[in-house]
Amino acid sequence: MKSLQFYKSKIFKLLSRYGIGWGSKLLLSDPRATKISISKLHIGCGNIYINNWTNIDILKTGATDLIADITNLHGIPDNSVDQIYSCHVLEHFEFAKIRPILSEWHRILKPSGELRLSVPDLDAITKIYQDNLPHFQIPGHEPWIALIYGGQKDEYDFHKTGFNFCWLKFLLEGIGFDQICRYDNEPHFIAGTIDNSIAKSFDKYISLNVVAKKSIL
Repeated sequence: MKSLQFYKSKIFKLLSRYGIGWGSKLLLSDPRATKISISKLHIGCGNIYINNWTNIDILKTGATDLIADITNLHGIPDNSVDQIYSCHVLEHFEFAKIRPILSEWHRILKPSGELRLSVPDLDAITKIYQDNLPHFQIPGHEPWIALIYGGQKDEYDFHKTGFNFCWLKFLLEGIGFDQICRYDNEPHFIAGTIDNSIAKSFDKYISLNVVAKKSIL
């Protein structure tokens, strides 16, 4: 049985698509944006507003506090952010852009600052797919188009690359992160938050959740 929080989340996300929500909706370049805390950034928020975090997205939704290209956050100073959280965002960028994006987020984090990433887990997804192959052989059951290739609801909603833990850890280490490890899907590390990091298919988690620290040296 779905919780009350789950249904509230669905309603808030629906309203957010129409620009209704608690987000400040300021451009990063707007002088008023300097009054918004950048201690904890929820990057690529989409329609999910997280209270006590600054929610950033290129789209002006009801959840967005700062409207910005998350690949270029030059309005945010070096070594100024305590925490970054990004859920099901990186897979929407071309392979060649992943290192530059992670490097930009590394730049704005303080030394020992924390990065939490959630992305579709190709290891889990391919296993779930094979374990349930008969389901996908039934006419009309599409082969996970949305999960593998994105929801395709707008120009940003396409998956362009994929990850497993080995690959993501390698990328993070190369940029200057350490203490890299997986963390549990549930409970969500931000109490009350419902997003794709806790999503399931065929009763199995489909997200790879990773936490890393910016190296001090």
